[in-house]
Amino acid sequence: MGYLHSSGTVIQYYQVWKAWQMILDYERANNMRFDIVVRCRTDSILTEKLDLSLPYFGSERIRTRQTGAAEVTLRDNNVVTFGQEQFWVARRDVFALLGPMLFSYGSWDSGGLYPFNSESFFAQFCKANNIVHDMFIEPGDMFNFSHPGDEVVTTDPMVFSLLR
Repeated sequence: MGYLHSSGTVIQYYQVWKAWQMILDYERANNMRFDIVVRCRTDSILTEKLDLSLPYFGSERIRTRQTGAAEVTLRDNNVVTFGQEQFWVARRDVFALLGPMLFSYGSWDSGGLYPFNSESFFAQFCKANNIVHDMFIEPGDMFNFSHPGDEVVTTDPMVFSLLR
């Protein structure tokens, strides 16, 4: 129970669900459906172009990286993440499962040291829902979500974001 009170996991997934509700409202109001949904933490940054209209997201790094998968592109049953699960890209129908995942929080115990943290829950949720999780976490995989210790960040581009 201590983890529930001291972590942001439940709040994080509540916010994902609220954002999913906003997507559904927008689709209904505009009589349309999105093809792809992206979830990104506001404290993270992509370090190169990500063209979602192209196979492999139009990225040379993804195209040449050995992942064990035949190809890393959006399929009917996968979610691609940068970091463990800080930045998500999925087809809309896959995101229809991910959006309300909050309501199954705590359903699976991975048997690991932190069974109810965000990363463990995400992995178990994907497994239980037959969602293939293609993850890019190695340094240089287009995604920068932390710098060790007190390292001064001098190489990252400046980013201006408008969030609604």
